[in-house]
Amino acid sequence: MMFLWQFFAATMIAGFDSFFILVTFHCVAKMSVCCSKASRIDGKTDENFISDLVEKHLRVMEMIRMSARIFNQTCFHQLFTTFGVICEKFQESIYCSKWYEIESISDRKKILFMLMMSQRRKEYSFFGIKPLNLETFAYVVKQAYTFTKQKSFLYGGT
Repeated sequence: MMFLWQFFAATMIAGFDSFFILVTFHCVAKMSVCCSKASRIDGKTDENFISDLVEKHLRVMEMIRMSARIFNQTCFHQLFTTFGVICEKFQESIYCSKWYEIESISDRKKILFMLMMSQRRKEYSFFGIKPLNLETFAYVVKQAYTFTKQKSFLYGGT
């Protein structure tokens, strides 16, 4: 019976990890497509190209948000690192393109809006309450230490 339970647990973990890897690679591939499209922006870029790029970028950002909701509590560190690197690459692709040569003001605004969205800080949070970062970790450890010291002082400990 124990073997059956271990086999079931191992299968579930392997399935979850495989799904995580699949979703991560899918988002990375989609963002790479956006990066290659963004690097081809120049003065001759038409509005359809820009609209298509904006649409693809928004879809990828939505996939990243959905995967963050799914994997937030389990794989947040790996997911954050992977998507952070990809978003930086996309930001660099847009910034280094010749977007300033585009004549249409509305297309330039779309590109600048994508650049602004890619520069936003992406971080995971603990159930949407507090961000998961080193500062929060230090705060929690400090509060736990303070609580422990106060408890030991009140109850006659050292």
